[in-house]
Amino acid sequence: MEVIEESKLHESPVGFINGWVVENGFTSIAFLGSAPPLSAAKSRDITLSDAAGMSPLELVGSALPPDCLVVSDYLESMEAEAAIQLLAGYRNALIVSVIVFVDLAASPLTAKDFVALGFHHCASFEHEAHALHAFEYNINSYNFRRLWNNAENWANPENFGRYWW
Repeated sequence: MEVIEESKLHESPVGFINGWVVENGFTSIAFLGSAPPLSAAKSRDITLSDAAGMSPLELVGSALPPDCLVVSDYLESMEAEAAIQLLAGYRNALIVSVIVFVDLAASPLTAKDFVALGFHHCASFEHEAHALHAFEYNINSYNFRRLWNNAENWANPENFGRYWW
């Protein structure tokens, strides 16, 4: 079992998800499993939609594609391979942000599986019966721009844009 930093321990998932939605400025949220209890949705124009039964491409191609996907009480009843395929499908459909609330003790996936999919552990919540963990994938912060990975640092930068080989 991995050690969770104190700064990642929050009071409740409800407070965390509301703060997360407001902080990121989401206006369209899809969910799998339990609907997120968003008090922020009442005060702002936030559209909630149930993604159950929809493929990732159907969800993204819908009339109002979501800014983010919230997965809660969903992965615990799946096989590991199906859960990985599901999360990878939504991640690859270019949904800006995916957040998963999961009980790692009951889930077929481990924390390492989430990290392997590009998610990072962002919060933990202690509950009487179990510990709930939040993992987030955000396409905007997943792969930061590296200074060395551009044309200015390649061999012969003076020829960039001049010759094509």
